[in-house]
Amino acid sequence: MRNILDFATYLIALGFRWLFSHLPRGFFFLLAPGVARLLFLIPQLGRVSMQSLRAAFTEKSERERKGIAIRSRENLCLVACEFHWASGKKDVTARLVDCTDETRETARMGHESGRGAIFLTPHLGNWELAGQTLARAHGLDLGVGV
Repeated sequence: MRNILDFATYLIALGFRWLFSHLPRGFFFLLAPGVARLLFLIPQLGRVSMQSLRAAFTEKSERERKGIAIRSRENLCLVACEFHWASGKKDVTARLVDCTDETRETARMGHESGRGAIFLTPHLGNWELAGQTLARAHGLDLGVGV
């Protein structure tokens, strides 16, 4: 029974990936707030988020913490949607992520030398999409660590 449930979950995920790849990117900005609120209603997710935020932001009110939790889920939803939306859109995503000639040259030199290169980046925006785009659209051989 467990294998059937796993396979059904896999098929549902594939369906969402296909759907997200065909929707306009702007739609996700409308979708994310609603999904974020729904995710927050799942007891375990909401409880864990609030416990973490209580520990991190003792000076904030419960209302402020709840707002942070919901905005965090919103961002997570946007990241996931954009990641699947970008699948197969090499030319489109290349325009969304800035890759300088210096970055490409450093990556090329690291690859040719066999030593690689390390890039430090802030976690601003959709950095998962940025990594995927740098690898696919700009031809960089890339591994990501957190």
